[in-house]
Amino acid sequence: MADVTDRLPILPADLTPILQRLDRVAIIAQDSNGPATYNVESAAYGNISNEFRLIIPNWVIPLLRNNALPDNLMGINIDIIQQTQVAYMNWRRMVEENVAQDIALWIAIYRARLIKLGYLYHPAASRKVGVNEVDVDATVIDLMMNELTDGDGNLTQFGNAFNAARDDSGKLMAYVTFGNDNRFRRFIAYMSTKLEMVNDIVFTAENIAASTYLVFRQFGHHYTESLREKYTRIWAATTLAEPALFPGFDMAHRNAVHSFGLKSFHDNFYRNLRLNRLAETFRDRSNVAPCGTAMTATCYATIQLMKALPFWMNLYSAYSQQVDALENEYRKMGSGEEAIAFHKNASFFVDEAQVMKIDNSFAAVLAPLAKGFIDVAGEKSDIARQRTLDKRASQNPVMITMVSSVITAILDRVTERGDIASIAPSVTSGQ
Repeated sequence: MADVTDRLPILPADLTPILQRLDRVAIIAQDSNGPATYNVESAAYGNISNEFRLIIPNWVIPLLRNNALPDNLMGINIDIIQQTQVAYMNWRRMVEENVAQDIALWIAIYRARLIKLGYLYHPAASRKVGVNEVDVDATVIDLMMNELTDGDGNLTQFGNAFNAARDDSGKLMAYVTFGNDNRFRRFIAYMSTKLEMVNDIVFTAENIAASTYLVFRQFGHHYTESLREKYTRIWAATTLAEPALFPGFDMAHRNAVHSFGLKSFHDNFYRNLRLNRLAETFRDRSNVAPCGTAMTATCYATIQLMKALPFWMNLYSAYSQQVDALENEYRKMGSGEEAIAFHKNASFFVDEAQVMKIDNSFAAVLAPLAKGFIDVAGEKSDIARQRTLDKRASQNPVMITMVSSVITAILDRVTERGDIASIAPSVTSGQ
């Protein structure tokens, strides 16, 4: 009698692909806290497929920091040849895993640029990631240091040309002309055919990173299809052109940078604001409420607008306790930079002892009032696009209708009389 196993494919002569997949099969042996096991932190952060894991040579490690660069430094000390090696290694890994060459090149150059700018922290604990997605390659030799001299310590042709080079382009030319690794020489030549891509990445890298941070800060995701419009609006507001051969939002904001963690994106966002290295639109959005605090922030912003209404004092007398408590909660969040401690996934940004919680209960009580105001007076404003109040407010539809009706009546009278001051007494007195 035939065994059902006989229906399976026979083993090929080359077992390499199978052996490479077995490490993924082995997750069934993990304990309950393994990286593939569901838990709140890893589920929030997610993970990327193998081809998009960041790969760095071991000589990079001593050059990395475990925190942000001080404002007087523009980057870490990686030479152009070394930076190109990082790009080459990542490009090769992705292409071997069937990522399109140009997409792989964009991601590889962007990663190398971010590493140069100080976005990769070491060790993994400093990145505060759910799962470590950085592979250190101990077999890669630093081409620049290895090929500058021969076995007797004398300068090679490459070494002479490298030392004589006046700029970074001269150093790359030196390697293409005299370097030993033909595959690396061909990669540099390939990069030279994508100059527009290279220039755009250098010019826009930190603004692209700022977009990633801002969206994660507000929504708690690197990228989902529902965030496409948000990314599009932010980039349009920068007035920057879309980078050449841009690989798409999912690639740029998720696969390319997932391995870097989020802490460095937060640190560099505010560092770059101080150094005036971001488009002005990011300064305008730097105080956006962190994910998990939007209901309190939206309610607070709406209440501030409602204070100009003629019947505000009547509302305040009925809800003074909740209004005062709401405003205290909002002030507790502090400035835009400090408020990240209140993010629902704050552990990706700050130490556990620094994580803070927002009390949304006061906003929940006031949500119907705020929603009633937004539905009438704010229907065309930015605040009307916030959907955070809808669920809570819908639990008290009578209050929404009442506030909306009163505000509508006020606006109708303003239109009729042309002066809000003339109607204030009658409204506040209940007439």
